[in-house]
Amino acid sequence: MKTQHQTIIIPGRENSIVVDFVNRAVVGVENSKLPTIKFPTYSRDDLLNLYKTRKSSRKNLQIWIFLTYDCNFNCTYCIQQKSKCWDIPSSISKHPFLPSNINLLIQFIKRQIRDETESLEVVFFGGEPLLEINTIKQIIYDLTRSISISKSFSIITNGALWPCITDDQLLQVKNIQITIDGTREIHDIRRTSPSYRSTYETIINKLSWIIKNMPDTEIQIRINVDKENKQFIPDFLRSEPILHHSGVTLDIARTKPNDSPHDLAILSEREFSYFFAEILDVALSEKIVVIPPNMGTCSLCIENTYYISPDNLIYRCPQLVGYKEHAIGTLSTVKDFGDNGCYPVDDTCITCSLFYYCFGRCKFDFIVGNTNRLRACPAVYRERNITNYYSYKYNAYLQGG
Repeated sequence: MKTQHQTIIIPGRENSIVVDFVNRAVVGVENSKLPTIKFPTYSRDDLLNLYKTRKSSRKNLQIWIFLTYDCNFNCTYCIQQKSKCWDIPSSISKHPFLPSNINLLIQFIKRQIRDETESLEVVFFGGEPLLEINTIKQIIYDLTRSISISKSFSIITNGALWPCITDDQLLQVKNIQITIDGTREIHDIRRTSPSYRSTYETIINKLSWIIKNMPDTEIQIRINVDKENKQFIPDFLRSEPILHHSGVTLDIARTKPNDSPHDLAILSEREFSYFFAEILDVALSEKIVVIPPNMGTCSLCIENTYYISPDNLIYRCPQLVGYKEHAIGTLSTVKDFGDNGCYPVDDTCITCSLFYYCFGRCKFDFIVGNTNRLRACPAVYRERNITNYYSYKYNAYLQGG
């Protein structure tokens, strides 16, 4: 029976880095000892069984709440402006998640918790979630008092509306993701708002307040990269003091197609892999912490993640939110969803050395019929990104970072 590794070995001069996807382990090994190590191998059936176990696990439950489709920014590359959820009448698309539905949300979450469930992660998203800040505070308040398992709260926001007040509910938010697309010069061109002279300056001021007053909160600075701003990113890393604070990490990602002229600026997987390697070198020299490239498990392949739209519909994929024909139910649905809405992995993916890392390519374009966007599997570039990333992490460790 044919077997394979789910391991990447990154060679170094004296030591090599071994990344084991199944056991989620990263270790350094002396090169002289590599030939003596027996790395685990897996048959196709082994990998499918591992996949099924991970797919059905409810140990960690994740709930994403799309509080509104509305936004106070007008970003040039926004994928939501062009997504289906923005094509419905404005009277509906601007309708937020109503506070009167919070009890439905809590009852839904309770129904998803199993005996094995140890933790709940709630992510507030949009549009711009802080437009509905009172709803956020009420959800945190009610969940804290009605759910006994460990809980964490995260917000993905443009940051401009952060209230800069000490609030018992917002202090429970332990992870905030805010996008800054490079230096002020390029950021203010790409991420505009009629309410602010400079969205860059506004965000930096809000981040400074969060760092000072919420020291236990982790902050991810997201950079959406394409051909229009990639040349500004190295200077941003070298010049912005915010990036050097403890608890601040950098998340670097490609922009995605939104059926607009901006699509011409999108980097290919190959182009991004070379850019990512260059940026990791800058981050290493500047002692900036970068998180792993976003190539984790597709939520359409697992049962423990749900996305809630403002109109109470439930989805398996964040990009499908608004495609009502792909909703799997509503908050009032009592049945156990099980694997309803999940998609099987591609048969060809099971033989890939990265299978246990991503469980197959993104299925969104296939599901909604965007055949013009379907691409060959980018595994070779993903492997390059992983290799470059863990080389960066190892070198940062050697430097004491």
